[in-house]
Amino acid sequence: RKGKAVKFRYRSPYEPREGSGDPNRVRTFGLALLESFGGSYSVLGEDLDMPKNGPSRIKRLALARFRELELTDLDYTIPSNSALKQWENSYGGFGGDNQISQKIRIVCGEIMGNYFTEHEIHCSQKGNDHEHGKLIEFNMPLSVPLARLFAGFAFDIHELAPTELKK
Repeated sequence: RKGKAVKFRYRSPYEPREGSGDPNRVRTFGLALLESFGGSYSVLGEDLDMPKNGPSRIKRLALARFRELELTDLDYTIPSNSALKQWENSYGGFGGDNQISQKIRIVCGEIMGNYFTEHEIHCSQKGNDHEHGKLIEFNMPLSVPLARLFAGFAFDIHELAPTELKK
């Protein structure tokens, strides 16, 4: 319901580690935006349990990991667009207020080109024909998940910039 926070248990993708907190902890979030990414749904939300002056309270959570979701009586106002914008330029949940968007440019063959024609991984994604296949461009922070995605197509990449993605 709009204007109300929710509480739930969140099933972590990682095994509980000592000192990582209680895996059965009930979390309170204000949910702001539903997204679809590679066939999976995620939610941008504000972690209301974190201190306001602490690290970023805006988090991307996989909807499939929610357990025991309940609506609360706690009023919640969705953060301003500028507060959510820090996540707009991310891929796979990585990005945020301390990472700067960079222009990513890939010249690739037909296989990778077809993948990016069929899958939009980011709102800044552009694809055009190129003399060596396809030219794919994005503006987003560099991240490990993004590098892993590109590594899966390494055989089909002719040019890649910035060079940090080659490492």
